[in-house]
Amino acid sequence: MELKKHLAELGWSMTIIEARANFSEESQRYTSGAVAAGYPDLSGNMADGRAVFIEVKAKGKRSTIRPAQHQFLIGKISSNCFAACIDSIECFEKLFSEWKNSQNRKALLLKELPPLAARYISDDSWFSPE
Repeated sequence: MELKKHLAELGWSMTIIEARANFSEESQRYTSGAVAAGYPDLSGNMADGRAVFIEVKAKGKRSTIRPAQHQFLIGKISSNCFAACIDSIECFEKLFSEWKNSQNRKALLLKELPPLAARYISDDSWFSPE
């Protein structure tokens, strides 16, 4: 993954999280991923130890963020982690540059999260399943 290589060049230690189902030869069935719903694609830490959580979307598809992913990132931002949803290295670079120079990093990261798609929002709750 090009982004992981780029983050390593910054001195960040990152792990790619595989959350998709896998086929088990032993049980002859698909097993679900071992991570909680909403856990992002990349997690790790910056060179200084600050925790990092990044949800990676295809170019132009940041709006496909799911409610569990959105809530996970909000929780991590609220606890002073660098958490974001990005769709390119350029998107990351712009956000990280702004974050480094920001007086209110939490507010910046929260503002830069893509909004949830209308299909996830209903009158009586914040989340409506597809």
